[in-house]
Amino acid sequence: LKVHQQKSLFYLLRTHSLISLFFLSLCSFVDWDRYIARYNWKHAGQSYFHFDYLAHLAPSSISELWGDEEQLWEIQLWQSVQYPDEHNALTPETFQLKLQERAEAFCTDWENRPWLAWNARDYWTYQRLKQP
Repeated sequence: LKVHQQKSLFYLLRTHSLISLFFLSLCSFVDWDRYIARYNWKHAGQSYFHFDYLAHLAPSSISELWGDEEQLWEIQLWQSVQYPDEHNALTPETFQLKLQERAEAFCTDWENRPWLAWNARDYWTYQRLKQP
């Protein structure tokens, strides 16, 4: 288009900058931490489930990471066979405890926030964590 319609370099840079800005803005609407947690949990028996990394994702991902402790131990056992050189610093038990602590801390923080700090993502996270 630039060559055919004899557009300037400024036109090319401006157009590409706007398109890039649009796509970056569009990507910012995705809750990536929650998506990463869901993906890792879904593929836990096929690839490495990194307890250490997943325990430190955003609070919105905590509800995605809740799991049966027995299932987590099965994942740990499978990983110890498949990846003998890799070692998680967290056991499934400490992983669950860390998630529980983070969930409680988030809920306490949410309940003590002023209304000016309200945002939709944290509200939805709070609702998911408060469900039985």
